[in-house]
Amino acid sequence: MNKYLTKNAHERQRYEIREKAIMEEQTLIHGAKTEGQIIGAKKTIGTILEIKFGSTATDLLPLLDGITDIEALDAIARRFFIAKSLDEVQDIIKKVKEQVNE
Repeated sequence: MNKYLTKNAHERQRYEIREKAIMEEQTLIHGAKTEGQIIGAKKTIGTILEIKFGSTATDLLPLLDGITDIEALDAIARRFFIAKSLDEVQDIIKKVKEQVNE
């Protein structure tokens, strides 16, 4: 097949276009998976806040806007388990945001 493609410029071009389309599709799929993980992590954080501090604690969720690093979101969720107050929760988010932006 490879010899045939090198002999026929038109077929080679079609092959390269198909390969490019496949790579672009894989990139889109990866991006969608990452976005789904971010959404899931933020929902988990919201659930932890609500269970631990009550429904008004979810008002802090907008503070997570802009954090797109899954590991950072996981770190926030783990630290929320030991947080004793909503002020501490805010400090945790602030510190993680600062670390991510470094």
